[in-house]
Amino acid sequence: MGERARGKTYKMNVTSLLTRLGGIFSGANIMDAVYILLAISLVITIHEAGHYSAARIVGVYVEKFSLGFGPVLIRIKRETEFLISLIPLGGYVKMRGEHPFETSEKAPDGFFAKSPLKRIFIVTAGPAGNFLLGFFIFFITTWAAGQLVMQNLAKAGNVLEGSPAQKAGLEAGDSIVSINGQRMEKWDDLVAAIHPSPGKELLFVIDRDGKILKKNITPEQDKQSGVGLIGISAPFTRLPVAPHRAFISAANKSAAIVVMTARFLVMTIAGKVKAEVTGPVGIASIMKDTLSQGWIAFFELTALLSLNLGLINLFPIPILDGGHVVMFAWEGITKKFPSEKTYGILQTIGLAFLLLVMLAATRSDLIRIFG
Repeated sequence: MGERARGKTYKMNVTSLLTRLGGIFSGANIMDAVYILLAISLVITIHEAGHYSAARIVGVYVEKFSLGFGPVLIRIKRETEFLISLIPLGGYVKMRGEHPFETSEKAPDGFFAKSPLKRIFIVTAGPAGNFLLGFFIFFITTWAAGQLVMQNLAKAGNVLEGSPAQKAGLEAGDSIVSINGQRMEKWDDLVAAIHPSPGKELLFVIDRDGKILKKNITPEQDKQSGVGLIGISAPFTRLPVAPHRAFISAANKSAAIVVMTARFLVMTIAGKVKAEVTGPVGIASIMKDTLSQGWIAFFELTALLSLNLGLINLFPIPILDGGHVVMFAWEGITKKFPSEKTYGILQTIGLAFLLLVMLAATRSDLIRIFG
């Protein structure tokens, strides 16, 4: 839905993604950037499509629906004006009567002409679209590629770029025969040998397609847990899954991600865990790394982003969908909408808060990525 403070339009704008995009993709295929922008655009467009569909259902006139920002490439004028713009970084929906204090916009098919319950339906439809998209992607990937199952093998599944393992020359698929002379039979053995050894050089004997190699690797200490890590993940395989099992798996995975993310955010706000905020630059970097792991991993990360966007938008912060839900629910209970002054103050506070979070996240991204 569009931004309703001072009659402007809500825009889920991710243009700050471009801040360091060139640096992130230096040396990489330019198509990686295109895939990432399209994935982010899909997530945000589905969000706006949810608002658009709900508005049409309850009889609110939608003036514009834009895919992308910047110069208009294609314009289709029907009951709603559909736009495809140059920069594929999301989109926005503009509805009639979005401002609650302009009497000239109090048309019967205007947003604020509808009851608080119908307005709540419209604002929650965006996050609902994100939840459905995340579920749908998980369903398709699970059904098409199978259920992802960890293999308890002493083997490097993936090697993180820039990690001690990668710097030492370890490659994905390498079997680890021993560490400091101790035989490695399964993944649990690797964990038991590496986690207690941050800062200690370890001698790895590995088997790469029948060729025995030796690598000296020093685990780095994880800042949060304090354990030693070398930057490898466990190997996984995919087992065939029937459609109904894929449906249940996708539902369980989506619900688990939403609950886990909500708990983490609440604990962060309560000060029980250290905040590690990832901004658009960091998200682009993570998605670039995920592309190297294959399309299934990339699609599932897109599903994760969609679920997180839906959840975050439901937080009761002014200017977000959740903030509007609280406001409209208050109106429905008390039969009174906040005054124009109060409404403006709340929107300004919400905008300032989001800008501060974005600046902090971007600063954290740049420090994490570029030192």
